[in-house]
Amino acid sequence: MRKRVATVLAIVVSMLLCVAVSATAADDDITALVDSGRTALAEGNYQEALDLFQQVVQKIQAMVSQSFEQFLPGALTGWTAGEIESQSWAGTTGEGSHRMTHLTREYTREKDDARCTINITNWPHLVQGFQQSMQAYKQMEQLMSADPRMQVEVDSKDEWTILKVVDSTEKTVQLSAVHKKLMVSIEVDKEEVAVAEEYLGKINLTGLAGAAK
Repeated sequence: MRKRVATVLAIVVSMLLCVAVSATAADDDITALVDSGRTALAEGNYQEALDLFQQVVQKIQAMVSQSFEQFLPGALTGWTAGEIESQSWAGTTGEGSHRMTHLTREYTREKDDARCTINITNWPHLVQGFQQSMQAYKQMEQLMSADPRMQVEVDSKDEWTILKVVDSTEKTVQLSAVHKKLMVSIEVDKEEVAVAEEYLGKINLTGLAGAAK
């Protein structure tokens, strides 16, 4: 059992070292934690090693979150931007290791309290599921647009696929942009589609995709 645990931890630390090399300049604590974790691993202190490596993962996740935050746009004229809410998660399932960062920022228009919510996420299951839905929308775009209650547009920009679905029976509309590892969604009242498009235009999608590599 101890040998198996040691093997698993050895794999984990090798993965972390690959990331830590590029992260050292930004946070020297990562290198110190990895070194301490390797020492604990070599001495057979597996729980201590695991705790140390989990701290490394948390720090790297915080760095990923910060790298995404810079791409959340400032407020449009007449709007105010709320605080950025950030959630991160890492774990292992039967399908492998997973890491997720999810950012949310709400914008409020001063004159009438209208709201716009922007989300950025790299959660694999959500991104992959939306990519599959996007393919279905592409195939059904003309058919759905024939319905007077629906307005469906699928477009591409800098390797991103952008989807706009306006359903007259719904109160809100969501404008979504999906990349290989990322998804951006903007939700507004259906009367404010132009606002969603303007906010999407303020996001540097190319730079955001680069930050996710």
